Amino acid sequence: METPDTKFLDPEGDAITRREIPTAHPPRVSKGYWDSVVRRLKLLEDDQVLRLVFPPDTQVESLRSSIHWAGTRAGRKPGVATRGACVYVWDLDTPREPKRYRPPRKAITCAACGKVIERPRFKQLVHAGIGNKKSACQKALRYAKRHGGSAREVWSRMRSPI
Repeated sequence: METPDTKFLDPEGDAITRREIPTAHPPRVSKGYWDSVVRRLKLLEDDQVLRLVFPPDTQVESLRSSIHWAGTRAGRKPGVATRGACVYVWDLDTPREPKRYRPPRKAITCAACGKVIERPRFKQLVHAGIGNKKSACQKALRYAKRHGGSAREVWSRMRSPI
């Protein structure tokens, strides 16, 4: 006879390999969907909660941040709870300052070759390389910093025929 202490000591189930574990993916939902969820929260009564049901193999824990960001964009603070494959969302009635859209950096000219760099990264001065390889512009900038002179002069010397 099983006692409550020994009931869960013998696990039952099939043994599988790690590769056979099914993957749980977050649902592919656009940013606009979460914005519409937050807009819909404004239409609910004070004690009502919006229930979003997803397929059972989805990973709903990762959706919390998307909902909170949508609330930040709309200037609201949503409450979020996850139970199984369901996400429950409600409005906490605490208005926030809506976050403004920050456009990407403006195009700059490369310090070495002089061509335009569209959407440069923070502190980017020259064209980036592909993968682990350095670009010629990066090599010219590094050489110019070590030996003096400008990156444009070094780049033109690298490109000129001998």
